[in-house]
Amino acid sequence: MKIKYYSWMIIIGLVCLLPINVMAKEKMTLYFFHGNTCVHCQAAWEYLTENASDYPDIEVVGYEVFEDAANEQLLSQVKEVLGSDSRGVPFFVIGERYLTGFNEARKEDLKAIMDYYLEHPEEYKDVVKKVVDGEYVKEDDKDSVVEEVHPVNMNEIRKKEIIQNILIFSGLLIVLSGILVALHKKW
Repeated sequence: MKIKYYSWMIIIGLVCLLPINVMAKEKMTLYFFHGNTCVHCQAAWEYLTENASDYPDIEVVGYEVFEDAANEQLLSQVKEVLGSDSRGVPFFVIGERYLTGFNEARKEDLKAIMDYYLEHPEEYKDVVKKVVDGEYVKEDDKDSVVEEVHPVNMNEIRKKEIIQNILIFSGLLIVLSGILVALHKKW
């Protein structure tokens, strides 16, 4: 009877050690609008392919816009939905965020955006996919405009981390108590 009780204590303790926010990870997409003859685009493409292993949960999808009219039209629609008046390529989109151009500073900006969405996957919304799927149609309708990206409420994130740490500590405490009691009974 007591062994059953201690076994249940150990099992409950181990369950507390499991991550509380385990979700199936869905790959995110970094869209890269570029031109074949653009030197900055070529450098950006090299950078993205060299660093792909650092971001295995982010897929890079390229759209050549100089020679493909459909891709150029897609870029125009995406810019309209995002409210971008930037010109030229390379043009990067991940979630609801975008960047234009490529240089050393852009490398850091790209990393920061990718890291942000990997840390906050619940905020990732694939705007380009929605444009491709026809979900964003230009109308005088509030639903056709992408919502403004709001800063993360750091207090909410911190609360989740504290709760998770408490659960882990509690689980460890229960497991260790069960082990100590079981060992004490053997002596």
